[in-house]
Amino acid sequence: MLELAEQVMELTGSRTAIRFVPLPTDDPRQRRPDIERARRLIGFEPRVQLREGLKRTIADFETRLAESASPDGAPHAAVGPQLTERAA
Repeated sequence: MLELAEQVMELTGSRTAIRFVPLPTDDPRQRRPDIERARRLIGFEPRVQLREGLKRTIADFETRLAESASPDGAPHAAVGPQLTERAA
């Protein structure tokens, strides 16, 4: 998860600190995602590398947030400087 958070921060230009908080008592200590079930049930096969997928997702969010900006051009409340001021 730390590596993922670091990649998102790098791609968005965020300078926000990563916070480490205690896990809930019922949270699994380690996740081991396995796409075999998705392959078997719905024929899922990943076609995009993680970094490229993150770039596409970030661009999509930027577009959606820009479209939902107020009429005076102010960004949506959920948009931080890492999304509105990032160089393309």
